[in-house]
Amino acid sequence: MPMPTFVIVGERRSGTTSLSYLLDTHPDVFMHEKRDLGYFIEEEARRPRNRNPDEPLVADPVQWERTHSANDYAGKFEAGTGYSAIGEKSADYLFWSPAHKRMAEYLPDTRFIITLREPVARAWSHYWNEVGKGRERLSFEDALDAEDERCRISAFAKNHLSYAHRGFYDETVSAFLSWFSSDRVLVIHLEEILGRKEETLARVFQFFGVDPARRYTEASGVRNANWTMVPKKWTENAAIRPVATAYDRTTRLAAKSITKDKFKRRRIIQRLQSVFREPVSSIEMPCELRSRLSDLYRPHNQRLQDVVGREFHEWT
Repeated sequence: MPMPTFVIVGERRSGTTSLSYLLDTHPDVFMHEKRDLGYFIEEEARRPRNRNPDEPLVADPVQWERTHSANDYAGKFEAGTGYSAIGEKSADYLFWSPAHKRMAEYLPDTRFIITLREPVARAWSHYWNEVGKGRERLSFEDALDAEDERCRISAFAKNHLSYAHRGFYDETVSAFLSWFSSDRVLVIHLEEILGRKEETLARVFQFFGVDPARRYTEASGVRNANWTMVPKKWTENAAIRPVATAYDRTTRLAAKSITKDKFKRRRIIQRLQSVFREPVSSIEMPCELRSRLSDLYRPHNQRLQDVVGREFHEWT
C-alpha cells in the first residue's frame, strides 16, 4: 500500500487548507480527502468541539501506540495508488511535538511542507476561529492570560487554544527539524502564497517531485477564511435576542439544504446572517494587545530566520 510522499504539517490559520486544494489541482497529485487527518495526534487532544476545553485531560501516548500502526496509516491512502505524489494535510502536526517522532518512524522518505503566517495575525485569526466553533468563551486578552494554565492541565486546550504559543515558530520548527533533515522540509508562509501564488506553487511542486507545468486547472482562492460572525450590539436587546437566535438556526438549516459543499454553505450563511451578525474580519485587535504580541514575537521571529536560513520581509 502507498504511503504519503509529502505532508503539509501546519501551522493553523496559515493557509494549509488553501494550499492543499491548490496542490490537488495537479493531475499527478493525490490529496487525502479529509483535510485534517490528524492521525499522529492522540485522541484526547482532538476531541469534538462540545468538550469543555478547561476540563483536565491528559493525552495518552501509550494508547496511541496500541491503536495505530504503519499498515493502518498506509491503508488510508489506498485510493492514491498510481499517483506519483500522495499527500495529506494536518494543521496540528507541527505544533504537536509527539507527532514528530511518530512521523519520523512511519515516513522515513516523506517530504514535509511547513506553512507559517505573521504570528500576530495568526493568533487573532485562530482566536476568532475557536469562538466560531464554540470552543472559546473568554475574551482574547483573558484567553492569552489563561493560556499557560489551560495548556498545563488539558491536552485538548493545548492543541486548540494555544493562540500565543503556536506563534513561537523558532521553537516548533527547531523541534521538527531535530527529526528530519532540512532537505526534506520546505518552509513557506501564507503571505507568499497569497502574494506570489504561481511562483510559490511551482516551488512546492518541484519540492516533492512533480512537474509544475502539468497543473491543468485553477483552484478557487482562499478555502478556509475565517467565517465566524458575532451578534451586532443592538441584538442584545431582550426582545430581539430570541428572534436573532431563531433566525441564526433557520439560516444554518436552509444553507445545509441548499448545498453539501461546506465552503459554499459558509458563504451562504454569512450572507444570510448579516442581518443580525457581523463578520469578525471587521473587528480590529486593540492596539495595546497588538503591541504586546508584537513585542512577544519579535525575538522568536529573529531566531526563526536563523533556524530556516531565510528572512520574512512581509512580517515587518
